[in-house]
Amino acid sequence: MTANKTTVSKSRGYLVDSDSIDNTYSSFPIELSDYDRYYAERIVMGEAGNMDFEGICLVAQALRDAYVTYDYDNIPETVDGMGYTAPYLEPNDDVCEAVDYIFNKGGAAAEHRVLVFYASDYCSSPWLQRKDRVLSISAGKE
Repeated sequence: MTANKTTVSKSRGYLVDSDSIDNTYSSFPIELSDYDRYYAERIVMGEAGNMDFEGICLVAQALRDAYVTYDYDNIPETVDGMGYTAPYLEPNDDVCEAVDYIFNKGGAAAEHRVLVFYASDYCSSPWLQRKDRVLSISAGKE
């Protein structure tokens, strides 16, 4: 029997440790409609399907944090509003579990609001390079 991936935790109960902690950040469950779950799982797969579980959760958290922070009406509107550009792909089990953990269970990968993720190995953005980073992770599975 394998352990549920969401039982993995670092200090303070988050999946990823960071030197940049926002003590005012809190996560909470959001019950997605079938429509929103369909799109959330597919955009997270497109953005992070090749990442390890913690990376997938960070992308799902960015989607949830943007959805809540900017009060979007649905997940496709959030994707468009935030400029996420990955294709919608059929999700794997890790992605489905991560979306469930972040949205339904109110989990969080990092103790900080996450709105943007940046794959510096694959693209360049002078604007993003000027921003403070909350944390950095490796993009691939180990």
